[in-house]
Amino acid sequence: MFIHLNPNSGMPIYRQLFGQLRQRIVSGQLAAEEQLPSVRDLAADLKINLLTVAKVYQLLEGEGLVETRRGLGTFARGGH
Repeated sequence: MFIHLNPNSGMPIYRQLFGQLRQRIVSGQLAAEEQLPSVRDLAADLKINLLTVAKVYQLLEGEGLVETRRGLGTFARGGH
């Protein structure tokens, strides 16, 4: 999954990540039922704190864009 984060943009990293993932889900680039990377894997790939990724996944879940299934992972629910 290609994500571009710019630490010098003045926008917090979590907002950048949230915006990019939200856009991909809403636009259909991430299909309904498609699994997102684990918090740990995405944090390692992006070289950011895993709590940042966890916060973004919680925000996405709060908007109804993803669903976390205990023991299975986080899945896109499709655009609204």
